[in-house]
Amino acid sequence: MKELLKSVEVLTAEELARSYEKFPKFNSPHEGWAVMLEESNEHTEDCGEIDGLMMAFWEHVKSNDCEAQNKTALLVKESAIHAAAEAIQVAAMAQKYIDSFGDDTP
Repeated sequence: MKELLKSVEVLTAEELARSYEKFPKFNSPHEGWAVMLEESNEHTEDCGEIDGLMMAFWEHVKSNDCEAQNKTALLVKESAIHAAAEAIQVAAMAQKYIDSFGDDTP
C-alpha cells in the first residue's frame, strides 16, 4: 500500500501541473471550493456506479452467469479506475487551493 500511495502522490502532482497549464491559481476561496466540489461530486457519482455494478455482479454470481460476471467485473474495473482518477483530481485541486491561499485565506 505504501508504494501505491506514493504513486498516487506522483499522479496528484502531475494532475496539479496539468491544471496549472490550463488555469492559474484560484481567484477566491469560493472558486476553489466550487472546483473541488465538482471533482468530489464526480468521484461520488463514480462510486455510486461501482455500488450499483457490485449489486448486479452479485446477482450474476448467485445465478452462476459466468459471462455476465466477467462483463460486470470489467465494468467495475473501468469504473474504479475512473473513480480513482477523480479522487486524484480532488487531491490535486485541494493542493491548488493550498497553493492559492495557504494560511492567507481571505
